[in-house]
Amino acid sequence: MRVGTTGDYAPFSVFSDGEYTGFDIRLAEIAAQKLGVTLRFVPTTWANLVGDLEADKFDLAVGGITRTLPRAARVGFSRPTFVIGKCPLVRASDRARFQSLRDIDRPDIKVGVNPGGTNERYVREHLHQAQILTVDDNLLIPRMVAEGQVDVMLTDNLEARRAARRDSRLAAPFADQPWTTETLALLTPRDDQALINWLNLLLEQLENDGTLERLRHEYDLPTNWDLSGSDSMAVGLFQT
Repeated sequence: MRVGTTGDYAPFSVFSDGEYTGFDIRLAEIAAQKLGVTLRFVPTTWANLVGDLEADKFDLAVGGITRTLPRAARVGFSRPTFVIGKCPLVRASDRARFQSLRDIDRPDIKVGVNPGGTNERYVREHLHQAQILTVDDNLLIPRMVAEGQVDVMLTDNLEARRAARRDSRLAAPFADQPWTTETLALLTPRDDQALINWLNLLLEQLENDGTLERLRHEYDLPTNWDLSGSDSMAVGLFQT
């Protein structure tokens, strides 16, 4: 089974020291084991994610992939695994400075974004005056914010919260009140309904037997099913 992944979105898919790790990586490993097949990870990028799947470079894609209507017109999705939302990642000293998109959309503000994904689309749809700097390596952008190379990163609140926890120079003031609501899932070929059905059943069984709960704890992911509480940081699980 060939699985495409970007390797740049912690804690779902990270490539380091020659190997992939992460929550979605473990799901791919479990799926391959259940199917009794050999697993091979195939590197891809957010810009090429859908096109590579359509070109049959891999059979499935994982790594914290957002379900969107444009993607759904071309590919398929499993049931959602998480609810997330966009919010700003800023320097801690600028916490009070950026309270809205209007505060960010100014000619003197630099916004760092990784090309090809939902973050870039959100930025380009909502910002028309700010300076938009594309950065190929998504993992570099939080450090660029902290060091003043860019002022803001608009990203998923899960990523923003993790970055702020790891670097005291950063803050994610709206991580618990994101500006959008989106869901993550596993990406499949559009017409492979048998695979979609199988993945959905697998995710359901892994939820029921406690495997997903253990993996969430292992990768420091929210485990609270109640999205209304502050403990969930508005990054809860999508219960169907």
